[in-house]
Amino acid sequence: RKLHALGPRFVLVKGGHMPAESGMAPDVLYDGAGFDVFLGPRYETPNTHGTGCTYAAAIATLIAQGHTVPEAVRQSKQYVATAIQTNPQLGQGHGPLNHGHLRRLGSVPTPRPAAESL
Repeated sequence: RKLHALGPRFVLVKGGHMPAESGMAPDVLYDGAGFDVFLGPRYETPNTHGTGCTYAAAIATLIAQGHTVPEAVRQSKQYVATAIQTNPQLGQGHGPLNHGHLRRLGSVPTPRPAAESL
């Protein structure tokens, strides 16, 4: 509520750093009137580098496409969860997510070539 009082229409708090024993990663969205809680499992993997940035970018993309903020958060949370689950396990430290999992799973259409290359 204190963050919301500073002026934003929505405040989203990620729960990915909750204690491991909880087994959950609850995210809380506040709109000034009420709270929406988005539950998801907490994944035990070091390959979570970039989750916050990916989450924010996915939310912004969905809002720009006309989704409501709660729906954008819901879909983005699922996108990030799948990106964590299907991470490429690169390197020996905190590795990246699998940002291309939708393409690999066939959910995203293949882009058409630019007009000048036709």
